[in-house]
Amino acid sequence: MSTRRDYFAAHAPAEIPSWFAHEQPKRDLPPMPDYRKLDPAHQDIALDWQRDGCFDLPEEIAWFGKEVEAHREAKADWDDANYAARFFQWRWYYADMMIVVGAA
Repeated sequence: MSTRRDYFAAHAPAEIPSWFAHEQPKRDLPPMPDYRKLDPAHQDIALDWQRDGCFDLPEEIAWFGKEVEAHREAKADWDDANYAARFFQWRWYYADMMIVVGAA
């Protein structure tokens, strides 16, 4: 059985207003490694790989690539979670405001 709140949340405007501030999920990402901390012979290779990634890194800095990819994957997951949080928090906020306005 659905409630009035469920109904209003389901019918909230699709476009979320720019003024709506939501609570972001916890951001606990693995650090992005800094290519500048590599030895000078590998800095340009690492930077080029970060920009493009269409080639394999030399074995001695393969760890760098794994850390970059772990950071990027965690960031993409966080972006998805943040999008979902904003999406649903807006709907419940809208529903609560509709109930308050309707009760007045």
